[in-house]
Amino acid sequence: MIEKICTRGLSREAWDRLRRGSLGGSDAGAALGHSAYSSPFALWCEKTGKLPPQELADKESVRLGIDLEGYVARRFSELSGKKLARVNYMIKNSDYPYAHANIDRRIVGERAGFEAKTSSSREIAAACRAGELPAAWRDQCTHYLMVTGWERWYLAVLCFGQGLYRFVLERSESDIAALAAGERDFWTLVETGAAPQTDGSAATGEALERLYETSEPREADLSAAAPQLKEYERLDTEIRALTERRDACRAAIQQTMGPAERGRYGKYLVTWKSQTTRRFDRAVYEGECGAIPERFFRVTRARPFRMTVQQEV
Repeated sequence: MIEKICTRGLSREAWDRLRRGSLGGSDAGAALGHSAYSSPFALWCEKTGKLPPQELADKESVRLGIDLEGYVARRFSELSGKKLARVNYMIKNSDYPYAHANIDRRIVGERAGFEAKTSSSREIAAACRAGELPAAWRDQCTHYLMVTGWERWYLAVLCFGQGLYRFVLERSESDIAALAAGERDFWTLVETGAAPQTDGSAATGEALERLYETSEPREADLSAAAPQLKEYERLDTEIRALTERRDACRAAIQQTMGPAERGRYGKYLVTWKSQTTRRFDRAVYEGECGAIPERFFRVTRARPFRMTVQQEV
């Protein structure tokens, strides 16, 4: 059964509560580990309420995407001849209680929807030219097909300075079944409170920093992380060795370049230009003008992670 929940006039708090109760299209890629901007662990922290949703609306790239959504929709309509209509409600499907859909537009006269994307990434532009979509965007469209029960989803991607690329995803029951299974497994973790496995993504790292922002004056027993400690030590040793080899290559290249600011060989272009930087010398200033008032300092918090390997007794 399809349920439509009106979202017009909702407060930000009410909207966040509504979204937290299930997975939306933009959550699908993160839940399955396909997102470049989130991760299963980061998403789990938000859906369980352990962390508030990230304030993405203030990011310039997100704001730009929101502001240009209408333009991308109009260009798609011009190029395709299809009429688009706004959708001011959240869609729920009783067959998938862990999912919801907030779609950009529906296609008038078709059982189909539309998603607008913008990107400044050269990699994404190259993929679009080759007819390929990032996995997270494909997950999002498949999620919408799953929840709405519609037949196809159109997507237009505006790559700044590159072009506008159009795609259409036809309904695939096998793709929907695979996505539904992955989302259901993830939502089980949300309901039980069992955290998904952490990974090395920036999103997971940021979530851990937010979750454990303030350290406590105690010592933890790390026996449960013994395999990771040994692996970290091994990888750290390998990274140092590789860094030394890379730096040796850099030194040889610099020796070959001498005073030249650019060097080229085949596909390789190297720059080594002189530059001058100016930095504020606080010690000199305070020696001549007195201490800087505290109100001019911005306080930041951090928890630097360091591991030392001690000799066993």
